[in-house]
Amino acid sequence: MLLANLRAYRKSSHAPLDDFRSISNIELVRGTPGGRVLAMTVTTPAGLWTILSDQTRWALGRPSRPGSILPASNFTLELRRDKRGRITGATARGKGYGHGVGLCQCGAIGRARAGQSYRTILPHYYSGTIIETVY
Repeated sequence: MLLANLRAYRKSSHAPLDDFRSISNIELVRGTPGGRVLAMTVTTPAGLWTILSDQTRWALGRPSRPGSILPASNFTLELRRDKRGRITGATARGKGYGHGVGLCQCGAIGRARAGQSYRTILPHYYSGTIIETVY
């Protein structure tokens, strides 16, 4: 699935890299205080391919939800390799959603559409939150 997702993204993004049938390495470059991925370099027989910032979410995709992207750019990759050292798959482990402040915007919208108020939604994402009037 990883190879297929990356090949499909390369084709759709018109990346200046010939088609490839294997991946020998993937490196994540982090650069924000929160640990977000600033770039991902994919090593293939056709050469190196660097995918910048948020686009890594589209390039990797989300096998559990075909057609979806990773929820956020703060993730780690656990690579699986065959006997020749080629990457055969990866598990992305996320560290939150969206902007990295702990609130999933899609989830909050869904909760609001289901009739929940901000008084219910905010404590769900920020445990221990007390909402009170201060004026």
